[in-house]
Amino acid sequence: MTKKVHEQVADEQYRLFKMAGYSEDRARREQAATREYGRRMAEQRSKGKR
Repeated sequence: MTKKVHEQVADEQYRLFKMAGYSEDRARREQAATREYGRRMAEQRSKGKR
């Protein structure tokens, strides 16, 4: 199964935060927030198409 774009972005966000020296916890939270945001945007788009 391929990842959705917002999930790739979330993983990338996580990597960047880790490289920038943030704690594991902070990086995970950022990843979760990005993923959640992406999911909402995707739902909005699918609603708009109907």
